[in-house]
Amino acid sequence: MSLLEKSLYFGCSRGTLNLVQLSVSYFHSVKRKQKKSDTFGLIGNFGPGVQLFKPVENDSIWKEVNDVRGNYEVKSNGLRTFEIKQQIVKPTISEPLSWTKAEAKRAKKQEIAKKKFMEDHGVDIENSRILIKCARKEFTHFEGMKYPNLEIPLVSQYWAKSKYKGDWFTIEPLQNVMPLLKTSRNYCWEQVVDIVEDDIVVNAANAGFLKPTEIQVNCLAAFLSDKHLFIASETGSGKTVAYAIPLLSRLLKSKASGEKEKALVLLPTVELLVQTKNVIKTLTGSTGIKMLDEKAIIKNSEENNNGTCDDVLKNWELIVSTPGAARKLLSKSYDKESISTVVIDEADMLLDDSFIDDLSDIFHMVEIRHSSLKPTENVGARVIFSSASCPETLQSLVESLVSPEHLSYIKSRYLHDLLPHVRQKFIRIREVDKNDELLKMLTNTKYSGQILIFCQDKLRRNMVAEFLNTNGINTVVIGERNRQKVFDEVRTCKTGVIVATDVAARGLDFPNLTLIINYDFPAHVVEYIHRVGRVGRLSSKFKGRVISFICRASEVEVVNSIELAARFSKPIRDVETNVSAEFQKRQSVRSKHKINSENV
Repeated sequence: MSLLEKSLYFGCSRGTLNLVQLSVSYFHSVKRKQKKSDTFGLIGNFGPGVQLFKPVENDSIWKEVNDVRGNYEVKSNGLRTFEIKQQIVKPTISEPLSWTKAEAKRAKKQEIAKKKFMEDHGVDIENSRILIKCARKEFTHFEGMKYPNLEIPLVSQYWAKSKYKGDWFTIEPLQNVMPLLKTSRNYCWEQVVDIVEDDIVVNAANAGFLKPTEIQVNCLAAFLSDKHLFIASETGSGKTVAYAIPLLSRLLKSKASGEKEKALVLLPTVELLVQTKNVIKTLTGSTGIKMLDEKAIIKNSEENNNGTCDDVLKNWELIVSTPGAARKLLSKSYDKESISTVVIDEADMLLDDSFIDDLSDIFHMVEIRHSSLKPTENVGARVIFSSASCPETLQSLVESLVSPEHLSYIKSRYLHDLLPHVRQKFIRIREVDKNDELLKMLTNTKYSGQILIFCQDKLRRNMVAEFLNTNGINTVVIGERNRQKVFDEVRTCKTGVIVATDVAARGLDFPNLTLIINYDFPAHVVEYIHRVGRVGRLSSKFKGRVISFICRASEVEVVNSIELAARFSKPIRDVETNVSAEFQKRQSVRSKHKINSENV
């Protein structure tokens, strides 16, 4: 009973009480007009008398809301049904019908274009491997892709125009190892045991040459003949061992029989000279073959006023030298007539204008059998040419020196091919952006091995090295001073940035090299072949990569040839060398003078 009711009950008579109770009851029962302010902001804004929620009956399904089964709590059917009813259904946003039709039309066009592309080019782009990846997707090249009517779109075709700066394409590797290794699995030294001396084979195996490569086996077989040889194989395929093993075996047999044959090996650079000497010393071992040391000769001749050094000059079987030093040695040496073999390593470089005088003098002092002027003369030395390229101009020059009928070519099946296990990227760039791009490459990416940067000349080499040193990247420069010392340090180091010219592009082994950057792109295809050949070699420890900056119109022409070869999966065309026609003329004149003097 409320306070009001109590006061009414005790303070009034019974009759009065009934009247008051009636008035209170009426007060609660009278329905007044509802105002908006009565329900504003309240949950019960539906007004009095309207139930907000349906009362839940006390039935059996609510006896246990949650049922514990094992360690898991399972909701009852009633609670699950209640939760589902209380979920808010999110509105679905639909596209306009015109959009849906346009998308279907676009998809149909793409399907038709895909079928037409497959008919024209013979590849399914969804299931084919990409061989040439491009910044502009329409130039992407897939494995096995054909081009109708020989209409070949080159991404680098118009790179001579400056508006294509920033464009790029990458030739992806087809395999992980040198193709030469796959073809050489079936060979072993036991197959050539009749050709090679046992001591040489043992030394080769101990040096890591466990199996001969295909080019080495072919060279060993051809060495048995008396013909001149031209060994042409891709870079890093083992050409030095290919001619060194049979040559040393022949010298060893000759020494044992008392004939005492001699051999001369010519190389273009001091670095390659020292590297080749080390290989030959390893193969020679304790066989007793003596190599003539030009440094000892020069020192001994300076001490003797008459310029003679009989003891040193008589006791040798092999000279490994550059043309200039070899000419000096042969001018003082005895028994030049005993030289039975002359090896011209890196023939495409040794037969150019730089070595005309020295080579002409050497061929004048050493008699060559079956020369072009005396094709039937069987007296003299045989010549072995070795090169990573064999263009027609070089073949013509060689065949003008020796008789073509007595010349045998030993060519690799992969000659002039792009290295299929090396990723090669080409970037169209402005000259002013080279330094920034180079610095970004070296700072943003961490490389596991060494990096070799090629420049076109000494001035550019020094400029790039100074720029990198200034920006906190230490470099090693292969230059004119202490070249051999620097090269030895580079070979022993596992990391670092090397800056060099094309001096480092010929025949040198960099086992720890992982990246080549052509800061200045070469002017000729043959130079690019030799530069790229510093990675992906038999001696390489890392997978090689090559990045080239393309800037000038002359460079674009070389890139066009490379891209064309990649799209056709064929050898590079237009491989030219700077062989000297002057060398051929001098040899012809000297031979005629010699013949005339003999007739007199």
